Amino acid sequence: MRDAFGRVRAFLAEAKRRSRVLDFADLEVHALRALEHEEVRDYYRERWRAFLVDEFQDTNPVQAELLERLTQGTTLTVVGDEKQSIYGFRRADVEVFRRFRDRILSEGGEEVVLATSFRGHSELIGVLNNVFSSVLGEMRQDLEAHREISPHEAPYVRAYAMEAEGRVPKAQLQRAEAAHIARELREMLDRRVGVYDAAAGTSRPVRPGDMAILSRVWAPLEVYGDALAAAGIPSVHAGGGNLLETREAKDAIALLRLLADPADDLALVAVLRSPFFALDDRLLHDLAAEREKGISWWQLVSESDDARLDAAKEMLEDLLSKRRLEPPTALLQLADHLTGYTAVIANLPGAERRETDWRGFGELVEDLERGSEDTFTVVRWLRQLQEAQSQVPRPPIEGGDAVSLMTIHAAKGLEWPVVVIPDLARAMPSSSSAVVFDPELGVSVDFGEEEGQPALHRLIRDKKARLEEDETRRVFYVAPTRARDHLILTCTGLTERLCGLTVLQPGLELAGIPVSPVSYDQRDARPPELPSPLPAAPAGLLLTPAESGTKVVT
Repeated sequence: MRDAFGRVRAFLAEAKRRSRVLDFADLEVHALRALEHEEVRDYYRERWRAFLVDEFQDTNPVQAELLERLTQGTTLTVVGDEKQSIYGFRRADVEVFRRFRDRILSEGGEEVVLATSFRGHSELIGVLNNVFSSVLGEMRQDLEAHREISPHEAPYVRAYAMEAEGRVPKAQLQRAEAAHIARELREMLDRRVGVYDAAAGTSRPVRPGDMAILSRVWAPLEVYGDALAAAGIPSVHAGGGNLLETREAKDAIALLRLLADPADDLALVAVLRSPFFALDDRLLHDLAAEREKGISWWQLVSESDDARLDAAKEMLEDLLSKRRLEPPTALLQLADHLTGYTAVIANLPGAERRETDWRGFGELVEDLERGSEDTFTVVRWLRQLQEAQSQVPRPPIEGGDAVSLMTIHAAKGLEWPVVVIPDLARAMPSSSSAVVFDPELGVSVDFGEEEGQPALHRLIRDKKARLEEDETRRVFYVAPTRARDHLILTCTGLTERLCGLTVLQPGLELAGIPVSPVSYDQRDARPPELPSPLPAAPAGLLLTPAESGTKVVT
């Protein structure tokens, strides 16, 4: 394993050297190596006499070593909150914060505790102090609110759990949970519940842009967005997550797959159902019933005399005729021109997010084209990215007057008058793995032998589990403290597994906040009815989105 690791590392280092590029970790490591030289350290001692480092709880060990070498004999100030150390997945280590705090104090420095919250009002801060008294343990730090008056009447924190008889699939419970959240927010908007306007310094009625739904992971946010859209509440997926998992990327990939191989039946059906052509399932079902064994879907469609397929046949024949002449980006642009794809998604819920994802995917394809403009090759690279479960970041967008949908990690440092933290019954990620690593203890492999796991494997696994549980508690401190006026907690059911609910529930009980049951309704479990997409544009028309509707240009 050591030999394999060395070979891979050497291969990557040589590839980066030839391309003359450094990744972020390289920047840290090479800076650290430069500081091994006395003359380099002397240069920076003369240049910098004082250091101020913010968000110090997010510092990783390599950055800590950089600071150790740079700050000897200087004035060092660090600002941070160990309760907000939630970036363990990128090696941020809360122990680094503690070590530097001890160093500063041992050198005659001073610790200043900042206990005033300029975010929440006194009633909400009082409730949160009670909740976190049990969640944080030794790290507990009660806050004092700068703002005394609350903009609306109690309650300021509400908690709900879906309650169903018998076993109900998680996906259905999650849609029911999303419908409940949408109803709660719709009611707040309709009642014009007061919130504090920090810019004006006064209270005013709540607006969609005052609200945020913060999830532990990106996966369920689309479900919540659909439920909000069905309730007439605008929302925006603020970025993050995997671009390749978006509806727009999947539509474009299906089209490129079809153009690379017209015999790809699954890709053709996906394209016909997508906003490119918006053919209904009844038509496709009827076609499938007519299909004979050995006949491809493209042959079936091209030979059909159903008038509803005429536009699709004409446009696809045009695209297929150009697939060997044009690069994939040009083919996607032509498909948009022929079908009005972006005009269709501009009239769907979350239009701004959808259009941004469409443009982002086009930029990804353009990057891949730099290696080859052949559609087949680009499709193969896209398939490799999908099979490797590669994470391609989605481009960010501004929220405007819409409910923000984002992860807890992405929300760190932000705030809203109303915050919803859903999906609290989601189990924490499992730390079980055949190969485990620890910077101090080393590497262990579990080969699944009868004697059981090696002792080192169990030691590393248990250590990782403790660290993950500690960080989970900190995550569910960060999330509720994003709220200025009102906090709503929801989950798909009660559980005893380690999750957000089991972390917060003792504190909720201490603060006298009940977890109210919400009866599961099968009607809420169905996908919400959303506005239907526009029909496909006739050949020769270009539809482009406009602020006030749709513009048709002949």
